[in-house]
Amino acid sequence: MHAPAAGNWYTDRPVAGIYPLRTMDLTKTLAHILSAQLGPTYPAETFGADTALLGEIPELDSMAVVGILAAIEDETGIEIPDDEVSADAFATFSTLEAFVQRQLLSSR
Repeated sequence: MHAPAAGNWYTDRPVAGIYPLRTMDLTKTLAHILSAQLGPTYPAETFGADTALLGEIPELDSMAVVGILAAIEDETGIEIPDDEVSADAFATFSTLEAFVQRQLLSSR
């Protein structure tokens, strides 16, 4: 079995009791999580790789970040350590997606 190409994270082995999300599924899931946390002003279609998040979206405050992280944990079955969360992870949609992918890989 060969390793997947960088950026195409997947496995057939259960992680934290679930089958992890493929990259495309993760993108859609994160967009829907952000939309649910930020409200109807930000439909899931709003979020693309270069969409600026922290500092650009007024609704993205510390409480929203906590809600987003909790939703990510619920959807993926992973636990994100508090000491690994930083503002850099929430700079853009793509940095958030990369952060979650790293968390998924480290939970294996």
